[in-house]
Amino acid sequence: SFMETRIIQVPDVLGKEIRKIEDFYSLVVDAVSEANHYVFDMNTVGFVKPYGAIALVIAMRHLSQQSGQPVCLSRITSSVHSYLHRMNLFQVSRGWLKCSRICSSR
Repeated sequence: SFMETRIIQVPDVLGKEIRKIEDFYSLVVDAVSEANHYVFDMNTVGFVKPYGAIALVIAMRHLSQQSGQPVCLSRITSSVHSYLHRMNLFQVSRGWLKCSRICSSR
């Protein structure tokens, strides 16, 4: 079967104030399409606060339910990856999250 992948560039708002995170939710809602696989490109995300991590989990769960496939987190910086790991995000989201690749350029 044909896999249509939708790549969503996550803006660097997950460490910002709550109203900025609303921009991320809008992006996710707008991205919902006929795609059957979603990828969050995390390359520009430099910092995440607890509320941002929650937003990420909610967004992954939503897109995973829409598509029937886990969401892929791509190009995460090692500092963001370690933080999300400490927050247990990968364990909590294992039903909706498929893969995480650390971005080696930073």
